[in-house]
Amino acid sequence: MRSWFIILFSFFVSIVWINAQINSQLEITETYQIKNKKTGQNLLTSNYDFLHFYGSSSFLIAKKDSKYGIIDEKESIILPFEYDTILFKRIKNERMGFNIPFGFVQKNNKYGLLDSLGNLTTSVHFDQPPQTNNHYGLSFSINELFGVVSYNGKVLVPFEYDKRIYLNQEFVAVIKNNLWGIYQLGKSLVIPTKFNHITIYSTIPVFVVINRDSKKTKKGMYNLQGDVLLPTIYDDISASPNPKGGTSFLSVSKDNKIGIVNSKGEFILPVEYENIRSNHPEGFIVRKEGNYGLIGWEGNLLMPFKYKGIEYRKNFRFDANIEAWRTDQRGYLVTEDGTHYDTTAFDDYSRFLAEYIILKKGKKNLLADWLGNIKPGTYDIIDCDSRTRKCFAYNEGIGGLIDYQGNVLLPFEYRGFDHLGFDSKYMWYMDIDYNVGVMNTDGLVILPAKYQKIDYFEDALKDPIYRKNIVFHAASEGKWGLVTTKGEWIIPPEYDQLYYFNNGLAPAKKDGLWGVVNLKNEIITPFQFENVSLSIDGLDKIMVEEEWIKVDQKGNAISRE
Repeated sequence: MRSWFIILFSFFVSIVWINAQINSQLEITETYQIKNKKTGQNLLTSNYDFLHFYGSSSFLIAKKDSKYGIIDEKESIILPFEYDTILFKRIKNERMGFNIPFGFVQKNNKYGLLDSLGNLTTSVHFDQPPQTNNHYGLSFSINELFGVVSYNGKVLVPFEYDKRIYLNQEFVAVIKNNLWGIYQLGKSLVIPTKFNHITIYSTIPVFVVINRDSKKTKKGMYNLQGDVLLPTIYDDISASPNPKGGTSFLSVSKDNKIGIVNSKGEFILPVEYENIRSNHPEGFIVRKEGNYGLIGWEGNLLMPFKYKGIEYRKNFRFDANIEAWRTDQRGYLVTEDGTHYDTTAFDDYSRFLAEYIILKKGKKNLLADWLGNIKPGTYDIIDCDSRTRKCFAYNEGIGGLIDYQGNVLLPFEYRGFDHLGFDSKYMWYMDIDYNVGVMNTDGLVILPAKYQKIDYFEDALKDPIYRKNIVFHAASEGKWGLVTTKGEWIIPPEYDQLYYFNNGLAPAKKDGLWGVVNLKNEIITPFQFENVSLSIDGLDKIMVEEEWIKVDQKGNAISRE
């Protein structure tokens, strides 16, 4: 049988290839003539109103005297000119990996099916073109009753169903009197039409059936042979992924409890758990009576039910797994190779990131890595930055800088740190006396701590002054100016506020009123407005008596908003 299939398949492929070669030698002209590309010769003697290749063959869909037919390049009639429409289609055979060519015709508002060579394989009696299809067959209706036929016209599902048929592999969902059933193509009804809905899984060989009434919805499960695997008494049945691949499990719930069954309907976990997760490689993370445990794929207990929290994470960057278990008072982590953290080392875990983990012991935080190593030092706060691979750490309000290994890079003698957004290597720092300066993340002081505030604006990147010359908005004795990395004032600290520069201009506030200054600290717009706004071209709007007024570059009013 297998050898005959291979022979027929090879023959089919050969015919398609030969026809495709013939097709590639011909072209259809704008006047609906067939021309040999190699010789330039016109091949047809008659005139046609329309021509189109029937797939990759040498056959052509032709229109003549308002009717369609199929001819070959020698004008032999393959299908007579008596149809209102002829269309060619292809569908990908997912299982075999090639396209299935077919067509259909329309005549007097009825449709018929064509094979890949243009032969009519059914009567012209379908109500419309195929409603759904897959590589097994096509769903049509006759007199508004639906069925399925194969691509060579064989009836696979009889035409006796009320609604559109849902094709899924060789099993299809059929509906009669608004009730669902399952039909195996070319064979028989596997599940009778008595359910409100049926789910067909593509990866699990089961059907989930659903019955609803005015008060409740109940689900059950059948196998592909139509045998009952689970009675229709459950609140929900849904696929649950298997991290190791292979056939998925099914989660079953009833009365707010959850269990797990396999594709045979056999219970791996009874319906008695409050929560089940299948993201652990060894089994199911389950919760019962408020406590978590780990149960293997076969139902064997791996971790007892005494944990208040469980996390499992996959670190793709290091190709490593880690799991965290927490009791009422203590927790521990297990790395992929089985290494355990010291269970007395911490009480809880907080952040799992790509290159570090933050643990908690009492009110203190510890830094750890994915290999089971706890770094030296305990802190009230740890705030790490992935760009610089360094962390700000604080104890009793005093901070320092550490790396991912816990090494102290800057001593703990600062009130605070933060990155200056235009460049991750710069940060402002506050000394013990609350004075502010700028340093880089290696601890090199750029500006000593003698300012009241250091500020930056993300939008400042629009102007070259911030990109080419590192400058900072700084406040001294309550006034703002612009200072270089050498501590030189480009604009002296004489303004109540100084906003970011845009195209060499910046809004500035002095004595309670706003104006505009340039980089030479020249006054472009006098300080006489409640507020000002700049566009990329310079002065754009001013505010007078809480109303914005559109102005030109000289400050002359153009319109009110």
